[in-house]
Amino acid sequence: MNHAYGHNVSGYLPESDTYVVETFDEAKRGLIADMLRTADYAETESIAEDLTNTAEDVNLWSGPDTAYVEMMESEHCIPTAWWIMETEEEVSDDED
Repeated sequence: MNHAYGHNVSGYLPESDTYVVETFDEAKRGLIADMLRTADYAETESIAEDLTNTAEDVNLWSGPDTAYVEMMESEHCIPTAWWIMETEEEVSDDED
């Protein structure tokens, strides 16, 4: 069983690429990297802190899960789900 990770605004289709990797640890590292990269470009310092703190929480996960960052100070004010799930999808050769 492979693992997929990504993020999307709650209630919408994924707005980012979904990545498929072989292990949960790879998925966790990828999701944390995405969250920290997003924090670098956050609209406010508070949102950046929320993303960074949530990335630290993701690092403690021991299996597939979902975290929500509300981003209430954003002009969109919509929670964003960051997730890892098991999948039967194959790992793509073009993924890092």
